[in-house]
Amino acid sequence: IHPRRGSCSKVKIAYVGHSEGTTQMFAMLATCPELASKLSCFTALGPVARVGNLDSYVLKLLGQFYGDRLCWALGLRRGFMLRGGMLEQQIFGIISYLCPSVVQLILTLLCGPPRSPMKRGDTMSWGAHEPGGSSVLNIAHWCQAVRHGDFRRFDYGCAVNLKRYGSQVAPP
Repeated sequence: IHPRRGSCSKVKIAYVGHSEGTTQMFAMLATCPELASKLSCFTALGPVARVGNLDSYVLKLLGQFYGDRLCWALGLRRGFMLRGGMLEQQIFGIISYLCPSVVQLILTLLCGPPRSPMKRGDTMSWGAHEPGGSSVLNIAHWCQAVRHGDFRRFDYGCAVNLKRYGSQVAPP
């Protein structure tokens, strides 16, 4: 936000966040309340802060079985389910057209059971655009939230937590 304000003529800026972007802004406003005075508005689309009532089988298992630590041990330190180029998107689109039940199974595993049946066009659209990918640290933070049942700052481990937060435990 600070670099943006420096390059704009306006004193205040509007912030629109989606999913992780809303989580980041909520955390920032909680730790730096003076930041609120620099915003004209904050629009939170699909905010995620609590995952205790999560329906996703995959995310529950990742959290409960320390999938974040497994990813790190396997050397997965950059991205999680990152998307490739246009060719890969087209391949996913074709697969979603030919095998919509596979896409629905993946959706159910990642997001939980659907509340209503998906139309074929919806399945094709999802298959061509998702998963969007994430950082391994973001997935690790999700896993920690699943294990703790609430939203907290990232737990780096006792030594780093002590340097960063002044406590061996990550604060809420």
